[in-house]
Amino acid sequence: MEIGNGATLEMVENLLDGSTPAGRALQADSAGSAATATNAVNAQNDGSGNNIAATYATKSELAQAGGFDAAGTYPSLRAGEAAHADSADTADSASYAQSAGSAATATNAAHADSADTATKATQDCSGNNIAATYATKSELAASGGGSGGFDASGTYPELTAGKAQNVETLYAHYLHGVDTRGGSGQYIYWNTVIVSGEAAAIEEITAADLRAMGYEEGDAFPISGYIDRGGNGANGAVVGLRLLTNDYLAVEYVDGEGNFVQFPVASALSVDSPEQNGRDVVRRLQ
Repeated sequence: MEIGNGATLEMVENLLDGSTPAGRALQADSAGSAATATNAVNAQNDGSGNNIAATYATKSELAQAGGFDAAGTYPSLRAGEAAHADSADTADSASYAQSAGSAATATNAAHADSADTATKATQDCSGNNIAATYATKSELAASGGGSGGFDASGTYPELTAGKAQNVETLYAHYLHGVDTRGGSGQYIYWNTVIVSGEAAAIEEITAADLRAMGYEEGDAFPISGYIDRGGNGANGAVVGLRLLTNDYLAVEYVDGEGNFVQFPVASALSVDSPEQNGRDVVRRLQ
C-alpha cells in the first residue's frame, strides 16, 4: 500500500521498528546507528566516532581520582609537576603558582610559604607584598636625600644619625667623679664611660645628656662605684644613675643589707667636684 511520495506502509513500519536504519534523524531517542543525529537522547559515540563510555571520565571517576568537586576544581590533587597552578600546596614542581605553600620548587610563586625554591614571589610567608614592604639596596643608598651611602658591604659610611653627622672621629670619655653635695661626710665615688664625637672634657652628666643618648624618664644609665654616707646612713655599691621626673637625677645603690636605694643628686652629677679629684680622661677612638 502506497501512502505518498513512493513510501509504502511497510517501509514506514520498518523504520519505526528499527528494521531499516534512518539515514538522518533530527531527533532520536536512541541514535545508536543514525548516520546523523542533530539531537540524540542516547548516543554510544561522540561526533568523532569515539566510544563515549570508553573515552571520557565521569565526574564520579574524577572525584575518586583527585578530589574533583562540584565547583570543577581538584582541592586534594597532588601534582608531580605543574606548569601553571593556582594552588600548588603539595606540588613537587610548579613553574608558576599563585600559592606554593609547600612546593619543593616554584619558579614563579605569587605566595610561597615554605617553597624550597621560589625564583619569583610577590609576597613573603606572612602575606606581605614584597615590593611595598621592603626597601631595596638602591632605596637604602638614596635614603636621606641621596646621602645614605649604603654600599655593597652592608654599611652606611655617610649615614646621618641623630646628632652625629658624618662622624669621622669618636672619643671615649673615661669619667671619674666624687660628688659631695649630699652634705657633710657624704661622698659618692663613681665611674663610667661615654662615647662622644666631642673631644672637650665632660664636667658633669645632666638629664639632657642622658636624653641625647636615647634615655627616657625612668631609665637608668650604668655607672659603678660606691657611696659613703658617713654617719648619715648605710654605705653601698653604686649601680646606676636614674633619670627621674622633671629631669632630676638619682644615684642608685645597694646597701650592705641588699636593699635597693636611690640617692638624689638634683639635676647633674659632677665630674670635677670642688676640692675633689674628679676628672675626665679622654681617648680618641678613630
